[in-house]
Amino acid sequence: MARRRLGFQSILSILMRFAFAIVIALSVGCAFRRPVDLSATNEDELYTTTPLANATLYHHHWPGFPCYSIKLSGKSWQLIDTSAARVRWRKENTILSVFFTDNRLTHFSTVLAPGERVLRDFLGYELSYVRPSFSLHTSQPPRFANNGNGDWMQWAWQGLGGQVYDGEVAPADQRHVIANLWLEPWVMSFDWATERLYTINGPTPEMIDVLDSLEFDPACNG
Repeated sequence: MARRRLGFQSILSILMRFAFAIVIALSVGCAFRRPVDLSATNEDELYTTTPLANATLYHHHWPGFPCYSIKLSGKSWQLIDTSAARVRWRKENTILSVFFTDNRLTHFSTVLAPGERVLRDFLGYELSYVRPSFSLHTSQPPRFANNGNGDWMQWAWQGLGGQVYDGEVAPADQRHVIANLWLEPWVMSFDWATERLYTINGPTPEMIDVLDSLEFDPACNG
């Protein structure tokens, strides 16, 4: 399948076992607790959040992980929690999780071929853990593109009738719109999740703005 160079609005048009199990079990149902102070900077400056006029700028500085920044448009986003591998934000009934999956630990791909092949392996790896958690599961075919940050995959999935699986209880109904970026040896995932199945019907200007705002700082762990 030939890779195409597309803008984010086009490539989003249809949208480690440990990492994704956390997303399923916690990204929606358990996320609605008191958010952290948006103006807080942790003691070691592992992350910073900066309120702007009509947005929030977030910088991720954990040693050993890619350092990046994103800008969340609007004033309603609240930071739920942040760690080296995952950051979660809440806005009304939507949870945005930004997380890394390390192929060295999870071995989702055995062949480090061009990005599309690796991302397809990653998709299969994630779905193998998603599907058993729901009585009914559907997923959209992935689409691939690249930009200045590398190779991207965009897709979506929906689960109905969540059940206990691997000791975790999945919220009854979930819909996820996902963008994955291959950053050897990581996949960086942007996962918009909601329990309201019809509130996310594809890309929104807000989603596109977040992806367009992504910037990396290669020197920050140097």
